Amino acid sequence: MKTFARWTLVFLSTVIGAGAAWLAWNAWGFPQGSGDMEALRNDNAIGLAAVLSAVTAAAMGSWAGRERKPEAKLDLEARIDMPLRHSEDSDSHGTPVKVKQGRDVKDAQILITMKILNTGERPVQVLAVLIESRDGDTIHIRQIEPPPLPLVVDPYTSVQVSFQKEHIDIDSEITFFGVIDGLGVRYPLQAGEVISLVKQSWGLPTRVSWFRRRDDPTEVVKAYQTKEKCTLSTRELKTVKKLPKTLVSRDEPKPPGVSKLEIPFEPESPSGSVMRLRPPVPPTA
Repeated sequence: MKTFARWTLVFLSTVIGAGAAWLAWNAWGFPQGSGDMEALRNDNAIGLAAVLSAVTAAAMGSWAGRERKPEAKLDLEARIDMPLRHSEDSDSHGTPVKVKQGRDVKDAQILITMKILNTGERPVQVLAVLIESRDGDTIHIRQIEPPPLPLVVDPYTSVQVSFQKEHIDIDSEITFFGVIDGLGVRYPLQAGEVISLVKQSWGLPTRVSWFRRRDDPTEVVKAYQTKEKCTLSTRELKTVKKLPKTLVSRDEPKPPGVSKLEIPFEPESPSGSVMRLRPPVPPTA
């Protein structure tokens, strides 16, 4: 369809160029010599129009006839879900909560669900959900791989993934939320949806908390247990060429006192991993 549109544009440009040249020469052209001035002027106008139309057609024809590279495009949707938990789910994947259904109070869990739709013309290998945040002079980049990622998403097909909200709750200044493909290209969720989703997540219960490190009980860290494969990398802000734009932020939660009764040790993680962040300020005594 786009190729047809380009050739249509070439045809119209050629006709318009030829007609404009012919009219302009008849209006302002004054050739020298004897004979019928009107006939001579018209002959020159036709010649000029033919030359200009040929040049226009040649120039634009090469543009219209070139092979266009298929476009890669992903559209993202994200929302917070609260599916019910079954009694046998002793270790839920999402954040456990209680929800009221009629007269009953049932166990549920909070999860973030993202739909990834390929609206482009070529397959895209989606590696992970990517969350980027700023903490002072440091950029945290978190790549989450909820099943079935990584996955190749074919054109005009979609895939849906669900992951823990704690990946968002641990941060206080989000600069990017979306996915990343196998070539390192980022596809963002729309800014308005990011703001709404993150604020909603921050306002709900979370399993992010402050803990003592088992290897150093004097140090307090903010941490959570994750079931998804998650990779955390950091960069100094001074090494970034373009400063990331903040999408949504809040006041940084402060750690509690360092009393042994107030701060537990890090949870054991037999079936997952523990994501840690150091506090932005030293804990108060």
